[in-house]
Amino acid sequence: MSFDSVHLSRRSLLLGTTALAACAVTPGSALARLVADPRRIDMDWILHNRITRESVRIDTATSDAVVFDWNVGVGGRIPFEHWHGDQDEVFTIKRGTMRFWLNGEMMDLGAGQTLRVNKGVNHVGKNISDEPVEAVVRLEPGLDGLEVFQIYWGLCEDGHVNKKGHPKVMLLAALTAHLEGRHCPSHVPTAAYEVARRMLRRAVDKPRNRDLFERYTGRLPLLDRDQVVLGTV
Repeated sequence: MSFDSVHLSRRSLLLGTTALAACAVTPGSALARLVADPRRIDMDWILHNRITRESVRIDTATSDAVVFDWNVGVGGRIPFEHWHGDQDEVFTIKRGTMRFWLNGEMMDLGAGQTLRVNKGVNHVGKNISDEPVEAVVRLEPGLDGLEVFQIYWGLCEDGHVNKKGHPKVMLLAALTAHLEGRHCPSHVPTAAYEVARRMLRRAVDKPRNRDLFERYTGRLPLLDRDQVVLGTV
């Protein structure tokens, strides 16, 4: 056996052992599943934003609501203040204490409490307890909130974020501008946001963006919104 063959065999063995170890140590994790199928992200995975110490897992998505489990580690936070233009967001805390700011007004939410953030209200939050926050979050109505969820958290899982943990703005906008639900950082003027959405509506058709959209949603983008049908995950 040649030196190159031995080197290749050892390398293959190392890679195989590493993959098996990843799956064994973190079964069901995004890393383990990505080793098995690198083509797309599945939404039964637990996805992470490691900078903000958040993790999520989708529960259900229908025309009525998109529901997901949300975990915020100690010191974790929502990375930026924002508003939803077409959906209410409902937070139900199961464990820990989350501090929210709604249009600048502070309030703390503990285990067993629920907060409804009406559409158009600026909001942000952080974990102020000495334990992880566990919560269930609903977006009502569902609209295409599943796709937005898949894209946002897919970008986070893949590390397409800035130093604050915000998905890269232009990439996120290019992938979501054609979708129905509006989700906007509070520091962006509404008029500028609407103009940008119109300008970027077809940016998802660029090859790289189409590849990412398919990776995160499992399908190619539909620019005719009448074709979109939401189902249960």
